[in-house]
Amino acid sequence: MRKFKNVIKGIFIGITDKGLSLKNESLFGLEIGKIMKRIKKWVLTVSVVLVALGLSACSSAKTSTASSSVSQSSSIVSNQIKIQIVIGKTTTSYEVKKGTNLLDFAVAKLGAKESSGFLNSINGLKTSSADKIYLMFKVNGKDSQVGAKDVILKAGDTIEFYTTKG
Repeated sequence: MRKFKNVIKGIFIGITDKGLSLKNESLFGLEIGKIMKRIKKWVLTVSVVLVALGLSACSSAKTSTASSSVSQSSSIVSNQIKIQIVIGKTTTSYEVKKGTNLLDFAVAKLGAKESSGFLNSINGLKTSSADKIYLMFKVNGKDSQVGAKDVILKAGDTIEFYTTKG
């Protein structure tokens, strides 16, 4: 045990005073120089493994972020639906966010005018109380039984606007 303490003391003295110069000393029957070479190899190996793991973790984090971005953009694309709007003899296709109601869509995208939740005009078609002309619409070929605000647009819907005298 005393020899061990002297060797350790010698290592610290050698490191602090003259650098590591204990090649001829021995610990447990091995030369200190050989022990230090093994320690250096071990430290170098562990360092290389840790650096490789760190780079691998950074790479997988970037991949995870990229795949997250792809899935987000896919959900944005799938959040859109296609509908058709018929006004007079003109049919136009539109992409609309799922869950949009017809009133909001018509005002925002078609320039429709509304009052108290009722469509008054759209692309040249107008309601006229004096002439008893009313703006109406069909959803997929059927007269709507509800107002435009209550019609939630669905993929493939065809909305036809027309006027009727009544």
